[in-house]
Amino acid sequence: MGKVCTQALKEDVIQWEMGRIGCCSCIFLVPVSFYNPIIAFACFGILSNYLRSRIVTLYNIEDESCNCGSCNPIVNYTHFACSYPCSLFQVYVSVRQWELEKLKSVQVTSNTLIS
Repeated sequence: MGKVCTQALKEDVIQWEMGRIGCCSCIFLVPVSFYNPIIAFACFGILSNYLRSRIVTLYNIEDESCNCGSCNPIVNYTHFACSYPCSLFQVYVSVRQWELEKLKSVQVTSNTLIS
């Protein structure tokens, strides 16, 4: 959760690939997830949907929120809330890949300009 939060907010990394808000989200959400799973489900569901939509907007990509057969926002929210670990992992890996590709294209462009 913290790493995706850092990616979505474009924070400067402090420790463990997380920024200040990313670290705080981990620190505050861990006890909630242990002591009250129902509230944790709601928190992670809301954050997962928010971070996913923020990444979609930030990177200007096509949203796949209607992949479960319904474009009903409640169904989509529930779908991503139930599968938030997979959803967040997918977002984290995708953003990491896009950033690496962006870095490689900048290096290739700068090497071409120098030659």
